[in-house]
Amino acid sequence: MSVDTSVAVGAMNLRGPVLAASGTFGYGTEVPLLERRALGAIVSKGIFLRPREGTPPPRIAETPSGMLNAIGLQGPGADGLVRDYAPLWAEWDFPVLVNINGESASEYGELTARLDGVPGIAGFEINISCPNVEQGGMFFGNDPRAAAAVTEAVRKRTKLPVWVKLTPMVSDIGVIARAVESAGADALCAINTFVGMSIDLNAYRPRLSFRTGGLSGPAIRPLAVHLAHQAARAVHIPVIGIGGIARVEDALEFLVAGCSAVQVGNAASKAATSLRKQLLQRAGEVLEADAADLLIEDGIITVRGTPGKRLPATDVVPEEGLEVLEKFDPKRGAAYSSGCHAAVVAVDPDTGQVEVLRYVIAHDTGKAINELIVEGQMHGGYAHGLGYALYEAATYDPDGTYRTASFLDYTIVSTGEVVTEPLLVHIETPTDANPEGFKGAGESGTIPAPAAISNAVEDALRKRKPDAVVDRLPITSDRIVEILGQ
Repeated sequence: MSVDTSVAVGAMNLRGPVLAASGTFGYGTEVPLLERRALGAIVSKGIFLRPREGTPPPRIAETPSGMLNAIGLQGPGADGLVRDYAPLWAEWDFPVLVNINGESASEYGELTARLDGVPGIAGFEINISCPNVEQGGMFFGNDPRAAAAVTEAVRKRTKLPVWVKLTPMVSDIGVIARAVESAGADALCAINTFVGMSIDLNAYRPRLSFRTGGLSGPAIRPLAVHLAHQAARAVHIPVIGIGGIARVEDALEFLVAGCSAVQVGNAASKAATSLRKQLLQRAGEVLEADAADLLIEDGIITVRGTPGKRLPATDVVPEEGLEVLEKFDPKRGAAYSSGCHAAVVAVDPDTGQVEVLRYVIAHDTGKAINELIVEGQMHGGYAHGLGYALYEAATYDPDGTYRTASFLDYTIVSTGEVVTEPLLVHIETPTDANPEGFKGAGESGTIPAPAAISNAVEDALRKRKPDAVVDRLPITSDRIVEILGQ
C-alpha cells in the first residue's frame, strides 16, 4: 500500500513535504547522483540580477553540530540562470523555485520580472537577509516596512507563488511575518541562518575570509523550531520550517510546531560526505591508488600529483546506485545544566531597604558555544531573579480584576536597582548526551536567584528577630518592616 505524502503550500501542490533548501543543492545539476524523486521541490541557490563572484575562500568552516558559510551569494545572474539552468528544470517532474536577492526593492522587482514566465521556474523565494543599499545598509528582513516593500515589489511582477525567507535576527519574527503576509506573500520560510564567527587559534584570525558567516545545522534547530512556531502563529499563510534537520524526528518537530513542509540542507551535506567517501574508495580500487590521494573536481576523480590517472565519478557508481543514511542518535535524550547561587545582603531595619552586597553564580553549562552569550544570560538572569525577589508582584482585586496590568503598577528592575555585578564562576563538565558536550544555559541564571536572595534576607532579619520567616515574594520594604514588627 502506498502512502500519500503530498502537501499543498498555498496554491502549489508538492508530492512530499521535504524540500531542498536554497544553496544546499546548488541549482540541482551539481548533484547528479541525487535521488530527486524523494524531494517535493528544490529551492535554487540564490541569485542577483547580475552575475556575482561571491567571497574569496575560505568560505566554509565546520563547527560543533553545524557549519558556517560565507559564499557571498555567488551566481550567474538572471541571464545565466535562464540560459543554463531553467531549460533543465523544465524537464524535471517537480517544481524549482528561485531564491532571489537584491540591494533595493526595485532590484528585486526587476529580477522577478526578468524570470517571470520562464519555463522551468515555478515560483520565487525572497531572501530578505540582504542589506538595503538605498537605506544605509540595514537588512530588509530587520524592518517590517522594508520587508513588506520588497515583497510587494515582487508580488506586482508575478502571479507565481511568492515565498519569503525570514531572518532569525529580529526581536519579534511575528511582526515581520505579518508585514510580508499583508504585502502578498503566499508562504513563509523560517528560518535563514544565524550570523556567527569561528576563530582559528593558530592563525589568530577568523576561519572565514569574510570573518562572519551563516550558522546552520543541528545546533540551531531548537531556535529554528521556536521561531517557525512563532511565525506560524502570527499568520494565516503556510510556513515552511528550516534549520538543522538531520532525521525524521527533526522534521516532525517543525510539522507539529505548525509548519506545512520543511527544507533540508545539512542532513544532505552529511550524507554527501559519506557518499564521497564511498566514491573515493571505489575509485581507489579502479585507479590502484589510496583513497586519501584522490581528488574530485567537476565530476572527475584524479590522483593527486598524477593528473593523467582519472575517470568520471559516474564510472564507479554501480547500476543499482549508492545509498547512504546519516543520523545523529544521542545516548540520552536531554542534558541538564546545573548551578549554585549565593548572596550577601544588607537590610536596613528602619526602612526595609535591601542592598545586595555580593552575589556569586557558579554554573556548569557543559561546553559553551559562545561564552559571552552565556555570561550575558547569567547577568540577565540575575537581574530577572532580583526583580522577582524584591520588586515584581502580580496583584488582583477580590473579584479577580488584575491590578498590575501596566508598568505604571508593575515594578520591574532597572539599572538603578542592579548595582552589584554578579561574580561568575564558570565550570565546564561536558555531557555525554551529545558529541559536543553541550548542556545549554536555559533559565539557570534566573531560577535560583529569588531563593538565594530571600534566604540571605531571612538570615539578615534573624540577627534582629530570631524567628523571622520570609514566606512569600516579593520581599518589599513594607513586608520587611512588617516581619520585624510582628
